[in-house]
Amino acid sequence: MLLRAVALLVLLAPLPALACPGDCDGDGTVVINELIVGVEIALGSAGVDRCAAADVDGNGQVEIQELIAAVDADLSGCAVATPTVTPGPLHCGDGTADPDEECDDGNTIAGDGCSEICLVEPSTARCGDGVLSGAEECDRGPLNDDSIYGGCTNQCRFAPHCGDGITNGPEECDDGSRANIVTYGNMSGCTFECKYPHYCGDAIVDADEGEQCDYGPRNGDSTWVCSRDCKVYLD
Repeated sequence: MLLRAVALLVLLAPLPALACPGDCDGDGTVVINELIVGVEIALGSAGVDRCAAADVDGNGQVEIQELIAAVDADLSGCAVATPTVTPGPLHCGDGTADPDEECDDGNTIAGDGCSEICLVEPSTARCGDGVLSGAEECDRGPLNDDSIYGGCTNQCRFAPHCGDGITNGPEECDDGSRANIVTYGNMSGCTFECKYPHYCGDAIVDADEGEQCDYGPRNGDSTWVCSRDCKVYLD
């Protein structure tokens, strides 16, 4: 009787906008057994985990409107979702000024009047003139060179440098400008200079850190005079 009453209510109330409410097993159809489970959940004799599809609004309960939607799916079939067409991405540098671009000169080079993110730069901005302007990160004029570590590229962008998070050039390590903060004693860190931190056992005597000696792996060897904590053995 309850199921019949629910079916009669289909014509009296709007339905939730779900492709297939009440389709417990996800096969694209709703059958009587699934409707029964939905009713049991509504009455509190079963948990929502028995049929998540019956809980259309996801509030942890199955209410009359959701039962109505499930009955309608059983009687009329599951709604077929209409595919939506998503416009293709807009591209800075393709030579066409899209709605979200102020300009597009066909490249993504800063300093030429239209920045690398397609925003209008001051008309005087020119990469290579030695004047930092527009969206330039740097501009050393004739010294701009893609091959110089720590310099400025021909596109007026910072060249590889210590602090950019990429180990390159003379660097031993590079964890980024905010992470290169480890100093003496931490072998897994990286210093401000992009070098591995010194530590007792690296064969470098760091007097400022209290080391009196450092023979590297020979520290602590009875035939040497340096302890494992980089102190000179006392007779």
